[in-house]
Amino acid sequence: MSEENRKVLECSNCSKKLVEIWIKNSSDKLSKVRAECCYCGDRSYSVEVRGEFYIGGTDNASLEGVEEKNGTQIIKTSKVRV
Repeated sequence: MSEENRKVLECSNCSKKLVEIWIKNSSDKLSKVRAECCYCGDRSYSVEVRGEFYIGGTDNASLEGVEEKNGTQIIKTSKVRV
């Protein structure tokens, strides 16, 4: 998948990579996505994604759940256990 079809959400405070977003196909559907940091309790900046997409964890964080609040998809993360 090309870099233009991939986004990485990082914590705005501690800069940990929290979530990867892979855009499946582009369309007029617009979604706002944000991740909550499991390390410092802060969050990533919101990003806009056009089209259908997949979300996945990173080397630093795994996905714990997704909820919608005020039109934004909020991704809950948890620390990766080694």
